[in-house]
Amino acid sequence: TKPIDRSRLLSLVQRFAGHEAQARVLIVDDDPDVRDVVRSTLENSGLKTFQAVNGRAAIDWLQNHPAPSLILLDLMMPEMDGFEFLNRIREDDKLVDVPVVVLSAKELTTEERAFLAERTLLVLSKGAQPIASLGSALSAIAKQRVQHTPAAEQPTAVPG
Repeated sequence: TKPIDRSRLLSLVQRFAGHEAQARVLIVDDDPDVRDVVRSTLENSGLKTFQAVNGRAAIDWLQNHPAPSLILLDLMMPEMDGFEFLNRIREDDKLVDVPVVVLSAKELTTEERAFLAERTLLVLSKGAQPIASLGSALSAIAKQRVQHTPAAEQPTAVPG
C-alpha cells in the first residue's frame, strides 16, 4: 500500500471540487490500489467519486455524464494513455476547463513537460514525490489558482 495523507488530499480536492453535494471527482488510473485509496478518502468525506481504468474508459464516462469538478489522472495506462486523454478533453468545449492533476511515475521529457504544462494544473511524480504529498502540493496550486488563472485555462483573448 502507498501512504497517503488523507486530510491533505481531502483539503486539496475540496478546494477544486468544492463542498457542495454535486462536486464530483473522476479518478483515472490503471492501478486499483491507487484508485481505492483516493476513492475511499474522498467518499469518506462525502465527495462523489467515479473511476476509470484508462483514458478510453474515462472518455466513455465523460460522454455520458456531466463534467466532473476535478480529474486525477495517471499518464501510463493501457488502451488510451493520459497524453491522448488530455488531447481529447482539451478539444471538447464542455471539458476544456475541467481542472486536471496528473500523478505519474513516468520520467518525463522536456517536450512532455511542456505538453502537460499547457493542459494540466499540476504534475506530480509518483517516484520522486510520494502519494502522501499529493494533498499539500495540490493545496499550493489551489491557492495559486485563486490568485490567477493558469495559462492553460486562460481564454485566447482576455478582456482588459
